[in-house]
Amino acid sequence: MKKVKANLEYCDSPSPERKNKRIPVNNQYLMTNNVAMPIGNSQLHKQLPSGCYEMHYTNSGISFELTDMDTDDLLKFEDPTHKTILSEMDDFWNKKQKYKDMGYLHNRAILMFGPPGSGKSCLIKLATADLIKKGDIVFVGKNISLLSEGLKSFREVEPDRRCLAIMEDIDELGEHSLLQLLDGGNTVDNIVYLGTTNYVDRLPDRVLRPGRFDRKILVSHPPATGRKAYFKAKLKESLDETAIANLVKATEGFSFGHLRELVTSVFCLGQNIDSVLKRLSGSGLEKTVVASIKKIPKNKLDQIKLEVGKEKHMKKHMKNNMKKNRRMKSSTLLAALKEILSRDVRGTDPGEKDIKRLQDIKAKGGTDTNKIITLCQNMANSIARGSSADSREKAMRRASAAEIVFPGAFGKMLSKIFKDAV
Repeated sequence: MKKVKANLEYCDSPSPERKNKRIPVNNQYLMTNNVAMPIGNSQLHKQLPSGCYEMHYTNSGISFELTDMDTDDLLKFEDPTHKTILSEMDDFWNKKQKYKDMGYLHNRAILMFGPPGSGKSCLIKLATADLIKKGDIVFVGKNISLLSEGLKSFREVEPDRRCLAIMEDIDELGEHSLLQLLDGGNTVDNIVYLGTTNYVDRLPDRVLRPGRFDRKILVSHPPATGRKAYFKAKLKESLDETAIANLVKATEGFSFGHLRELVTSVFCLGQNIDSVLKRLSGSGLEKTVVASIKKIPKNKLDQIKLEVGKEKHMKKHMKNNMKKNRRMKSSTLLAALKEILSRDVRGTDPGEKDIKRLQDIKAKGGTDTNKIITLCQNMANSIARGSSADSREKAMRRASAAEIVFPGAFGKMLSKIFKDAV
């Protein structure tokens, strides 16, 4: 067999052409104390350029990466929630000295909550865009521990810069780290936290209380102005003003997610608009059932109604029988108990057969203790009204029988009822 020597030149010794194409990444050193770290082209800045940043762990510590937040396609319309958030944040920044005079840290947490698709993420983007225009810094926190450490590092370099920290879907974040960040040992000064959740009911009161999330704002489904702006942005080439106005009316209560599904289903996939509206409004199934009933022949429909009527009557009859049976079983138990306790012949205390008989009756119908007590009281009163010659003997026999039939505390209580009669 001929041996073939493997050519390893490509792996071990890159050609001169490949060497020439390599662009060096590191061209200088960053000296920190006695440690030198090779770095590439870099600049030192006394402050971060205004923008939205994500945080990352690196070998040398925490880094801030400027992200490109595209807000050109965001809908801009008159929204009271958006105005409320921005105005409250501006008011907060202007009251820094008052916080200091009161001895408080200058930070605040706002929670936006509402159903999925109501536009919370859009509001965050709009608020972020407005803050960046003013020269502020926005951090997106996907990991609470990382966000906490990053904010501390940021404050070391820029102690007074306005900063907004975004925390979306806080119900999925670690609760302990979140509480530590908001008012625990990891609290950072001069920060506004803006959080969101679709499921505010999942959050415990200890997270929602003032001092942690100081302000809670409901974000409902988009109003008519928002729906109109959405349809104009997406369908201005397809529909006129009248058609858009009708669509706005037909989509009351729809989320932005619903609006997107409507547009894609009708104008991209070519589905019937009425069918899509019914499906998205949740009324499609109900109307389909109604329509299917209308197609049933009248004689068949009458038969269905008759069967339903019979079923209801049977259920009512069974329910009444169950109540009647319970009353009969209870009465049978009391009658048997009265018969056993009323024996006046010597040597006829309840025996094993009597006790078994009562146990069988109780197993079938249960025991109504109040009725048993009333029975014994009535029997004791009857004894007390009789002649004194045999009253004591009757009372003691019934007291003994009660303890035999009902061993334990209940039997002793019944026994006392008879003893007290004499």
